[in-house]
Amino acid sequence: MAKDICELVQSYVEYVTNVFSPRGIIPIFCGVPARIRRGVALTSNGETMLSYVIVEFNQALAMETKKRNIPFLGIYSLTNDADGQSSGEFHIGPIHVFPSAFGHLTKQL
Repeated sequence: MAKDICELVQSYVEYVTNVFSPRGIIPIFCGVPARIRRGVALTSNGETMLSYVIVEFNQALAMETKKRNIPFLGIYSLTNDADGQSSGEFHIGPIHVFPSAFGHLTKQL
């Protein structure tokens, strides 16, 4: 599955850069936040798989953007705890984060 995620991310980044480069726009990619604890209930296997996919996707996106020298906002590192889940401090709901979370991350650019 990791290979599939990497291929998906490479295609995604390639597409976005091909669309925006001719316009002189440098995109800023953002990772996926950690899953909030009080989100939708999943089976144990579902929890494990979702956590794995989120981590793999974020790692692949971070590596691909670094390789291409494109800015990347690592929202996962801001939102995850030791268990790979979020306390919800930066979340609006079970998936999306408050705009202020990006303020914290843009300071790293």
